[in-house]
Amino acid sequence: MKILLSTILIFFSISALAFAKAAPHTKEIQYYLEVQKALVIGDFASFNNSAKSLLNSTGKTSAELSKEIKELAEVSSLKQARQEFKDVSALLIKKNKNSLKDGLIIVYCPMAGAKWIQEEGKIQNPYMEKDMTECGEKI
Repeated sequence: MKILLSTILIFFSISALAFAKAAPHTKEIQYYLEVQKALVIGDFASFNNSAKSLLNSTGKTSAELSKEIKELAEVSSLKQARQEFKDVSALLIKKNKNSLKDGLIIVYCPMAGAKWIQEEGKIQNPYMEKDMTECGEKI
């Protein structure tokens, strides 16, 4: 009986850990990642749609972060978008640094002098042009 109870307890503990790791990102982080990916490939239309979704997802966030996201959503070029993304990234990293879900990392680009959040895997730098998208280091 003790073995059966121990086995059941272990099963539920492992299941709970697996569920916690598979928990989806917040809407804010989800749209932020879409913005990041659009900047990597240099697709202004996708960036624009994702930035507006990010703006609409902010909900309960700081006035400073809301202001920066609004400015990001109002840019008219990829160059401006990349510059504004630095400020949004810095604030989102500060807000989420200790609560990032598994599968997300923080990366730093010394050439851009900025950090960003991205999914694990190959470095995908949103600040540099297409020929420099792998520039950066995981921190």
